[in-house]
Amino acid sequence: CHAGDPTRALESLGRSETLSPFDPFLPSIQITRAIAHLRLGDLDAAAHWAARSATHRRAYGHMLANAALILQEARRTEEAKGIMANLRRREPDYDIEGLFTTFYSLPADVEYSFRKGLAALTA
Repeated sequence: CHAGDPTRALESLGRSETLSPFDPFLPSIQITRAIAHLRLGDLDAAAHWAARSATHRRAYGHMLANAALILQEARRTEEAKGIMANLRRREPDYDIEGLFTTFYSLPADVEYSFRKGLAALTA
């Protein structure tokens, strides 16, 4: 989903969910689905899956940061700010810059929009 074909990623994610609908990694699957939709330019679907992934108690820092940035990109700023506040409460030492070093294969346009969204959310 990050560096390959987002359409194929969505097909594989759908298969994964069908095979294991109660998978403990469901929040990971959902945020990955959100990123694939973002790369395809479908902001509504991206925001839907990002918001869903952020509701799981297993969602960790990178998932929450991705969700907030995707929601910001979809102009759902209040939701994005709420997720960022939740992230700060749950992981006060979380360094969002780590998101950009961990996902080293983010396409340049996605990284640019994420950094622009981050600037808007932290302003």
